[in-house]
Amino acid sequence: MSWRASTQRKIAKRALERQLAYQQRKAEQLRGREDEVIGAMRRSSQRVREILEAFQPIKADARVIEVGSGAHGLIFYFGSQHGIGVDPLAVSYRNLFPRWQSCAPTVAAAGESLPFSDQSFDIVLCDNV
Repeated sequence: MSWRASTQRKIAKRALERQLAYQQRKAEQLRGREDEVIGAMRRSSQRVREILEAFQPIKADARVIEVGSGAHGLIFYFGSQHGIGVDPLAVSYRNLFPRWQSCAPTVAAAGESLPFSDQSFDIVLCDNV
């Protein structure tokens, strides 16, 4: 591995560590306020869905992926029967935020190397990535 690639991996690893620490603090702050957070997440997801449906209706069986779903992604309340979230910290987020992380399956992966075949999804969401 080149020096440059090694340095980039270290920087990426450190960024994920900082993000996880931030979300751990956030989980503590949100404890007991989950219903409020869920309400905001529902409204945000619905707003995005309405914008997309203004261009083309979304079928009930549409396969939807959110790359970079994070701790509070759109996918959790997007209303898709076949929705999935992808984030490198997905496993940690499931433990920190079980109330909404359980609303859609998630996969721990980076957006640069998704574990899915090409054309596996009808809709790809990327928000705040």
